[in-house]
Amino acid sequence: MSIRSIGAGAWRTDLVLALMSNLVWAQEANKETEKTVRSFEELQTILKVGQKVAVTDDRGGEIKGKVGELTASSLVVLAPVNRNRTFTKDSITKIRRTDSSWNGALIGLGVGAAIAAAGIKSSIYQGEAAYFWVFAGSWLFPTVGAITGVVVDKQTGNDPIYLAPSRASQPSVTVSPWLVNGGGGVSVSVRF
Repeated sequence: MSIRSIGAGAWRTDLVLALMSNLVWAQEANKETEKTVRSFEELQTILKVGQKVAVTDDRGGEIKGKVGELTASSLVVLAPVNRNRTFTKDSITKIRRTDSSWNGALIGLGVGAAIAAAGIKSSIYQGEAAYFWVFAGSWLFPTVGAITGVVVDKQTGNDPIYLAPSRASQPSVTVSPWLVNGGGGVSVSVRF
């Protein structure tokens, strides 16, 4: 076995270890998501004035903006183009934070660059492995890190932070006739 083949295997091992550490970082970041609260009182402990949010009302409409004011009974969202809106706590079904992808990209870029720097430093005397790390470290790992950062940021930064307590649905029975060429029937739906 020549030194050349040992060096070639070493850079592959280093590549696998670097990619695995990036995935572990992404999974750990995903575990640190905010909890979802079910009461408006709890919401006041985690939501601050100026934070970017998307609020869904009881009609299914969504408005994005910044928190202007939060009281025990209402939320004011400062939306662009003078679409400010005041929501009562009973009219809100869901609130989620909205997050720019830039901070995730920059964090991922930093992690990828740090992995590349560690790889370059550890393989500086290993021949081909050092060439690989200089090549991959200059663009591959920072790029993969930035993409991973954006994906993690999108998955964790936009989770719901408030879900309204479910309103008790009323039991109902729906009967619908079916009419088709040559026959018919009835569809019965029961909801409770």
